[in-house]
Amino acid sequence: MSEVTAVPLRPIAKGSLVKLWVGVAVVLGIGVGAAYYGTHKQVVMAQSPEDFLATAGGDGAVAGRLPGEQRQA
Repeated sequence: MSEVTAVPLRPIAKGSLVKLWVGVAVVLGIGVGAAYYGTHKQVVMAQSPEDFLATAGGDGAVAGRLPGEQRQA
């Protein structure tokens, strides 16, 4: 014969569940931020030169200059 023993659960303090979910959200946010920060350089390095210049906000003059050449002001 099997018997089931009921163990009474204590009530949790008011607001504890909210604190738990806020903590989970903070940890998740930190994880997403760390993943973005940790992989940003590799994503930029994997771009083609045209994509890099398009996202860098350049005016296109950078691609036509030679190394060491000065920009006219």
